[in-house]
Amino acid sequence: MRSVLTALAALLGFVSAALWAFASFQTVAPDDGVHDAAGLQPLRIIETEGRRATDILATAKRQTFWNGWAAGAAAAAAAAQALSLLFD
Repeated sequence: MRSVLTALAALLGFVSAALWAFASFQTVAPDDGVHDAAGLQPLRIIETEGRRATDILATAKRQTFWNGWAAGAAAAAAAAQALSLLFD
């Protein structure tokens, strides 16, 4: 049982690392078609690097979503590792 929990902890650790790496590469391009009820564009923070524009707030929101999944996988890995210590 201990080896199964240790293997599970290792697998979840790799999943967590992969999700955090995936989150770090997420970017969102600005959507110029978005308007509020008054017909105005909402406040946005846009960074332009070369020809590529990035909506900073939308990018942070997307990265936060994936970081949450990565943190959950890391927590599950820690829990599996802690449980494996009970079967010493």
